Amino acid sequence: MEALVNLIVSLWNELFPWVKIEPWQRGVRTFLGHWPQHIGPGIWWALPFVQTVEVLETTRDVTKLMAQSLETTDGVRLLISGVLSYSIVNMRLMYINVQDYEESLAVYTTGLIGDFVTSHDSEEVTKDSLCAYILQELKPIALGWGIGVHDFQVADFSEARVMRWLTS
Repeated sequence: MEALVNLIVSLWNELFPWVKIEPWQRGVRTFLGHWPQHIGPGIWWALPFVQTVEVLETTRDVTKLMAQSLETTDGVRLLISGVLSYSIVNMRLMYINVQDYEESLAVYTTGLIGDFVTSHDSEEVTKDSLCAYILQELKPIALGWGIGVHDFQVADFSEARVMRWLTS
């Protein structure tokens, strides 16, 4: 019975040619899997079985990045995590250029944090210098993915003690 209901719902969604996009959303309409077209708020028509419309919310989103234990060039270990604020600015570019935009943004940003910390000494690694570097490097990359980066904040920034237990 559940399979029949799912079939009816999916057929209804395919046959119903109108798509409503709210003011806080954007969409991409494709024709037979080709020629993605960016579409904004409103009511859009899609040819059943030929055109598909993907809709996502484009309001500002915030993601917390995982903490990393990193070592500066002068041997100081730091524990750093951050918070990234972004929104989708071009649904077509996001649809074409990046598969999982949230995960890609988080992983790429943690990589940038690692690059910065491991290539500077502890005196040069400050919250302000890290934030400036991340925004400078991340904004053009993210824009190519159709994502606008609004802000980066350092959430945790402390010297980390590393303890290793040796077992025999």
